[in-house]
Amino acid sequence: MGIELIAALPEYHPDRDAGIDYGLTAVNAFIPIVGSGLADLARGIIARKAEERQHEFDTLIAVEVTRLAGLVEGITPQSMVESDEFMAAYAKVARVAAETESTKKRQRLAVTLTQMGPWSTVDPTRRRDLMDLTAVYDDLHVFLLGYFRDPAAWLRANAPAWRPGKYMMAGIDTVLADYVFTDGTEWRPSVTAAVSRFSMDGVADVPMNVSMSDAGNVQKRTTAFGDQFLSFIEGSADTPR
Repeated sequence: MGIELIAALPEYHPDRDAGIDYGLTAVNAFIPIVGSGLADLARGIIARKAEERQHEFDTLIAVEVTRLAGLVEGITPQSMVESDEFMAAYAKVARVAAETESTKKRQRLAVTLTQMGPWSTVDPTRRRDLMDLTAVYDDLHVFLLGYFRDPAAWLRANAPAWRPGKYMMAGIDTVLADYVFTDGTEWRPSVTAAVSRFSMDGVADVPMNVSMSDAGNVQKRTTAFGDQFLSFIEGSADTPR
């Protein structure tokens, strides 16, 4: 079934001439007039990239739909596309997928989409909220939520130099600086903005600049809603009917 769905997707030709395929998408309004030849080439490159992302996203959806159909008796790709909720969600996430550069985010959107229908046991309003977060959150948001779900487990797995009890008193940002963001890039503004959003969205409570005990620095910070979101984008937020 998965092979059949993927085979049914429209053909994608990555070697198509960028100078002649710009008619695939209406991007004229976004390209300054700098000479017709250069403008046409720019439109072609943008259109080809958009087509590439769309094809990649549709392939991901085909794989995820097939996976779900294999897990849930009575669910077929045909029955899924007959759901108004599923098709409305597809229209929304397809736009987001076309705009993001992140392959990981397109994968999350595809996984989320397969849960947008009456076959899901997640409350309809809640699953729309979860889908909205999937559309908004970038890779950094998702990484941070995964970290704050169990900081100690992440540090044990990814920071060999970390040992419990190193700090008598310190802030969460100290641990992040010493063991998580160690490549020398400036991470504080983006991380601070993401953490502030977590509080507003109700997915985590992370007091970044509060000095606390060593145990407090690696305490779980995600809420039940945050944990559900992480499960949702992993495809395991519920057991489908």
